[in-house]
Amino acid sequence: MVGAFAAAALALLGPQTSITAAAVGLALAALSATQASRWYVAPGFTSFIALTLILQGPDRQPVARFVERVFETCLGVGLALFFGAVIPAGIRLWRARRRTLKD
Repeated sequence: MVGAFAAAALALLGPQTSITAAAVGLALAALSATQASRWYVAPGFTSFIALTLILQGPDRQPVARFVERVFETCLGVGLALFFGAVIPAGIRLWRARRRTLKD
């Protein structure tokens, strides 16, 4: 979440390409240094890098891209929950029900 907000703030500032490259390079270096950490900070750096690169470009406003990315992430989480939790739970219920009907 922190990485996403940092990327959105950087995009709103509209820095030059060299500043964006330096920020991504620093985030990549910090990611490399903390990859083995137990604090789970790596997703913040990867979010920052991905969103910084997505939010760059003259064709659309950073806010519109940020909202689009948040929507796509929520959609992906919903699909993952559906296929990773709902469908397996339904299959387990169906199998349990089938076993009780056989007995």
